[in-house]
Parts: sequence; structure tokens; C-alpha cells
Amino acid sequence: MKREYSPPSRWPQSLHRVLVIILLGIIIVFIACTIFALIRPSGSAPLFRIGGITPDLQNMTYNPANGTTHVFTDIRGLRIPIGNPPTATVIVSISFTYPPDDITFTEEINARAEEFRSIAFGYFSSLSTGQIANFDENTAKSEILRQYNAILRLGSIETLFFYDLMIIE
Repeated sequence: MKREYSPPSRWPQSLHRVLVIILLGIIIVFIACTIFALIRPSGSAPLFRIGGITPDLQNMTYNPANGTTHVFTDIRGLRIPIGNPPTATVIVSISFTYPPDDITFTEEINARAEEFRSIAFGYFSSLSTGQIANFDENTAKSEILRQYNAILRLGSIETLFFYDLMIIE
């Protein structure tokens, strides 16, 4: 004995068919994507990129004329309120280069990462709303660099980079 399924009476027959077709389409796409993901090599590049391509600063090395250099990127994603009461927020990520063959300096900068964050937080939180309106990135870099080098004993940093800097009011 054959039994036929009929949708609830409050739904029109055509709406039920459309919903079933959409559901079947989603299931087929899901299965196809799963099979494709299983077949694809594990080290292959992503198929799609959303937004711009951001450099992988964590693993970046380059070879200038004076030798190989590494990039220190542990000072990232700082959210610093400005003013009392806070009227703006600065979001900043700071990096700098250092020589990889100087092991003691590498250990020192890794040990002082929290102090570097505190210095940057202190600098930006001390700015007034008026100073933020006329913000000069080079002045901020030179002042933070001066404070960083003041706490370092085994070497010095030559240049700071703000690879994320946003001021949100």
C-alpha cells in the first residue's frame, strides 16, 4: 500500500515544493563542499580572501644588506581609552625589527613584551582629546621608541611600525 505525504493544509502546495527544493539544494552544496575539502591537498592556499591581504608579520623575515632581520609583533591589538571620561578609543598594534643572531637581546625583548604594552598604553592614554584630533604618528613613534630604548639594556630598537592604528570616536 502506497502512502503519499501531503503538506499541512495551511501551506500552499507550491510553497512546500519550493522549500523542499531549497533544502535539497543546500544539502547538495554542503555535501559537494565537504567532498571537495577532503580531496584538496592540506597545504593549499585558500580559495577566497575576504578583505585585503595582510602580511604575516609574526613569521616575517627579510634580508637587507646588513643581514637577516626578524620582526617582533607581540604588541598587538591594544585598545586604549582616551580622555576622562573616555571619548575616543585608540586601537594600535606595534612592531619593530631586531637581529635574530643576538640571542640575549631577543630574550630581553620577549621578556619585556608586557612592559612594551604598558608604555604604549601609558603614552596613548595620556593624550587629550585635542591631541588626538591633531595626532602625529611620527611624534608618537619617536616618543614610544625613546621610552622602549630607555628600558632596554642589551640592545636598542631602531624603528617602530604601527601596522594597525585606528582612532575611534
